[in-house]
Amino acid sequence: MIGIVKGIYTAEIAGAEMISHESALLVPDHGIDGDRYATGRGHYSHRPHPDRQVTIIEQEVLDAIAIETGIRLLPEESRRNVVTAGVRLNQLLGTEFRLGNCLLFAGRENTPCAYLEQLIGLPVMPALMGRSGINCRILTAGVAYVGDTVGGKK
Repeated sequence: MIGIVKGIYTAEIAGAEMISHESALLVPDHGIDGDRYATGRGHYSHRPHPDRQVTIIEQEVLDAIAIETGIRLLPEESRRNVVTAGVRLNQLLGTEFRLGNCLLFAGRENTPCAYLEQLIGLPVMPALMGRSGINCRILTAGVAYVGDTVGGKK
């Protein structure tokens, strides 16, 4: 299953507004250049994990939340680095896959947290349970662009 990158977002520090980008440099064992987790200034940076280098969520989930709950969760409000369309992210768990010309490993499911609700002021935790995206490790460096393909095997 192949999807596309709909958006790329980073924040300089924990709690800062997510900034939209047309492209981003992905650095193995580091993260997205300039992002809070790459610089060690993220909310969970005190608990580092190699699979937290890139976070990804489906646009379809954001759309479903709006239909089901009436809460319009904007892509940047999801606090994920990449928003995709057309690919079921949970099906990538435990596999290597392409994000543009970069190779990633989908290490674990993302879990929504109370910190997200606190930052955005919306009660989204229940709606995100089981579909909050995936946390990934960067295996090969490259630049990811909005419009790139997502999925497939290495």
